[in-house]
Order: sequence, then C-alpha cells, then structure tokens
Amino acid sequence: GTVVTILARMAKADLTSFASASYKDIPSGKWYSEAAAWARSAGIIPADGFDAKAAVSRGDLAQMLVKYFDFMKIPYTTPTETVAFADAASMTAAENTAFQILNSANIFKGVGNNNMNAAGLTMRCEMVTLVHRLYTYTQAQTTAVNP
Repeated sequence: GTVVTILARMAKADLTSFASASYKDIPSGKWYSEAAAWARSAGIIPADGFDAKAAVSRGDLAQMLVKYFDFMKIPYTTPTETVAFADAASMTAAENTAFQILNSANIFKGVGNNNMNAAGLTMRCEMVTLVHRLYTYTQAQTTAVNP
C-alpha cells in the first residue's frame, strides 16, 4: 500500500472517484484503497494479485516506477548502450529494461558491485532515497517539458 500511496500523492491524483472502486484484491476502506485503485486504473500495478501487506521486490518496484513514468507521460530514455548488470541472469527481461531506464536516470543505482538484486526487497531507507530521486527526476523532467 505504501508505494501506490506515494505514487498517487506524487501524481496529485484525485482519489475521490476511486472511493467506490471495487476490486476483489483491493479491500475498500483501507488507508491505501483509493490509491491502489488509482494505480490499477493507471496500469501501474497488475490487473490482479494486489496485496498491500506483501513486500514488493526491487524488480517489481522498478517496473512500477517505469509504468508510473508512462502513465504520467514523464519522459525518459531507454539506453542504447545498456549496463551489463552482474546479476542480469537472475532478472526477467522486463526487470532488466526497467533497471536500465532507472539506472540511466540515476534513480535505481543498485546494491553494489553492479548488482540490482531484482528479487531482493527494498529497505525503508532505500525507499526514501528512491522516492527522493524519483521526485527530483520527475520535477526536472516536468519543468523541462513545461517551463
């Protein structure tokens, strides 16, 4: 629930229209319900299987952030010269692409030794850093597009 709530707030999404949204995997009346429904409608989270209490892997988080960029029409570049992540063999193609985009934007920098740790979990301190970098990047891109 935390990630979708952060993204909804960063997007300044009007969540009032999502108060009555009904999804079998998004319970109503929770602190994150409207944000999760917004994220679902925006294509940021999958069409089913949302679990606000489940930990989100770094690979899933990276994909969510790129989908947020897409929904918000925040420009980004998919690098033509990709980084050869040390743990690329353990990632899906979608995770690798998301990490490439976010690494080139200086948002996701990895856990050291050129590892992105796609299956690992993001610690709270790492999440705060990612949110700061994401916010800084989106503000810079939005200002560049709409000075």
